[in-house]
Amino acid sequence: MIYLKQFQIPSDLWVDWYFSPTPGGAPKDMPVEFIDIHADKSSYHNTWYPWKVFENRFLSFSENTIANIKCPKLSFSDITIFYGGNGSGKSTLLNVIAEKLHSHRTVLHNTSPFFDDYVQECMFVLNKELFIKGCDAPKSRIIVSDEVFKQLLTTRDNNFSINMRRRDLRQEQIDNRKAEFPKYIDTSDKEQIKMYRDLIDARKLNASQYINRRLRRTELEKSNGENGFQYFVESITDDSLILLDEPENSLSAMWQKELAVFIRGAVKEFRCQFIIATHSPFLLSIPEAKIYDLDATPIQESTWNKLESMRCYYDLFNNNKNLFE
Repeated sequence: MIYLKQFQIPSDLWVDWYFSPTPGGAPKDMPVEFIDIHADKSSYHNTWYPWKVFENRFLSFSENTIANIKCPKLSFSDITIFYGGNGSGKSTLLNVIAEKLHSHRTVLHNTSPFFDDYVQECMFVLNKELFIKGCDAPKSRIIVSDEVFKQLLTTRDNNFSINMRRRDLRQEQIDNRKAEFPKYIDTSDKEQIKMYRDLIDARKLNASQYINRRLRRTELEKSNGENGFQYFVESITDDSLILLDEPENSLSAMWQKELAVFIRGAVKEFRCQFIIATHSPFLLSIPEAKIYDLDATPIQESTWNKLESMRCYYDLFNNNKNLFE
């Protein structure tokens, strides 16, 4: 399901105009509603992020179409992937799209005093047939690796607290086994009823049964990868645009493979669209995925087997194939 059809970032001509000495002389291809934007280039600013990230990297998607040189447009499939090494801009591009579409997020992202101006000058095209009247953006969410790690740490803290409570409950059972039953119980008093039941359970149940009836189970039996994968599954809702920033950071190879299967299923069964920033071979090799190589100049579409890091994997295993035979 394709909700976002195209996205357009400011062209190099727009960047030059933005940082020109005066705010006049906007590029001819700039929409009228954007020409009032101009930078506050006060001396205390030490970054213009993200204005310079993609400069001179969208020379052309089509040498025959001057509009694509001036205004690079990214088109999207059901599954679109931004591939690139550190500093390639794949996470930046994902965050720019998320901000433009007002996507739900739970953690902060890199920004600067110029970020909002950059986002405002971006444009997008939606598949309007999929939205109700009056809706100007799809239901969308961005999930970043920091968010997943935060959840893993929260789970770990909860597990620690639960285990401390488990120890206390074991001592409680021992004490209740030694305690005498009261001669009288006020049935209208909930605390007395609870105390009486605890005395009975302490004698009737073994330690594991007594504790587990009073305490929810921990997630300790699950690995970080399994908990991370579960977080992705539980966070993805039907009929939505999902942006994933390097989801492999919290997943082993096995769970990356499972996530790739889940993403394909979510497209078909849950009517989701995915835009993913990644260098995971398991995600890049999804058959239906449309891949943009942000390491290339100009940035261009590619197939996963032609990407530089995939060649590194191939060489590694090819040079050691005798070890697998």
